[in-house]
Amino acid sequence: MEGTATKSALTAAQKAIVIKKIQEEYDTALGAGKVKVEEGSGGDLDIIINGGKAPGVNQGKEYGDAGVEGKPGVVHEGEFTADGFTGDELATSIGESAAHEAGHKLGLKHNEDSPPSKMTDGGKITTAQRKADSREFTPSDIETLKKSLGLASAEQKGGSMFADLGVYVGDPNGFLWKPDDTYLNASATFFSSSPNAQWGYITTAGDFVPEGGNGFSDAAMTFIYTAGVDLAVQDGPNLYRLELGQGNYVLTNPNPHNSSVFLVADAFLGGGLYHLHLDTTNPFNDPNYYSTGGFFAIPEPGSLVLLASGLVLILGARLRRR
Repeated sequence: MEGTATKSALTAAQKAIVIKKIQEEYDTALGAGKVKVEEGSGGDLDIIINGGKAPGVNQGKEYGDAGVEGKPGVVHEGEFTADGFTGDELATSIGESAAHEAGHKLGLKHNEDSPPSKMTDGGKITTAQRKADSREFTPSDIETLKKSLGLASAEQKGGSMFADLGVYVGDPNGFLWKPDDTYLNASATFFSSSPNAQWGYITTAGDFVPEGGNGFSDAAMTFIYTAGVDLAVQDGPNLYRLELGQGNYVLTNPNPHNSSVFLVADAFLGGGLYHLHLDTTNPFNDPNYYSTGGFFAIPEPGSLVLLASGLVLILGARLRRR
């Protein structure tokens, strides 16, 4: 979904609060001076504060989005004001959402923490919890941020890749609260005959990113972009990848809200020795939740994007590694 950002109505004082809030979030997590947040453009990560609402069918449904890889993320000021946020409370909430979207671009994924943390899916956060301004990055988030900030490029783990399993993020509907972003969440169950095996995916740079181990169940996997994923299994020195034809998958349970995609994907790698079950049916066990997203088959390897880990803002918050 594309749209044109409009000028923010934030005052100079509110802009300062937004930048200060983002800076505080990363200083608290990583230590002062590890990242630099400032107004402008051309940083390692750019987040736009759009004065209007979310574009098209997303209007009224999201506070922000990590955006496409390599380009700015966005936070919609108009969505906050429409929900009654004003003054310093408005600026602080925008800053929190911007820190959340930047976190996705640095490899962080959603969680279901209660009480919510910084990367808790926005659909599980009430307006009161947003206004309370008490969410922080978890210890696990902090470890991931440290690793991501050690890369030569903040988004090095995304990019174009050849992949076999298609992922359509879709549009979440019927959720009780408005999310920060519209991503696809899947629960994962992995079965392995080897106690040391791990499942995960392969990045553009060829790195294996583990997501779970033997017997690992009900793990959350967040897909940020409509994309393709090179699922893989690492077992000691052996690495098995869908992209290289070292496995296959079966798609079942068509999405009743979008018949072109499926809610369940079962991947088999290493000659069937390893079985990964991904289920997007209802990752939050919430009867009011449904999504138009799901998995689809890619006939041949294509140039696609996965980020598993995300302001045309007149105010562009820039994160720069030092």
